[in-house]
Amino acid sequence: MVWFCKPCYAYIACRNNTKTPLGTMAGPELRNLRYKAHQIFDPLWNSGQMTQVDAYAILEREFGAEIRIESSNAEQCKKIIEFLT
Repeated sequence: MVWFCKPCYAYIACRNNTKTPLGTMAGPELRNLRYKAHQIFDPLWNSGQMTQVDAYAILEREFGAEIRIESSNAEQCKKIIEFLT
């Protein structure tokens, strides 16, 4: 299940077999930035170096607020990418 906006080609996937979105709607440019941010961020916790909660805590300390890539706007994604590289 996904939420989809046909005019702007924005979409967001939903949690397993529900209508609950995993984040906010994103068009092609923002989806690409989120993908890049996840490509850098996810190995931190997928590798077992730390938990996912601990990895997000690093972002929260850096940006001063709870932050999730799947809900971030383009500017936030760029900052996350810059911070992690």
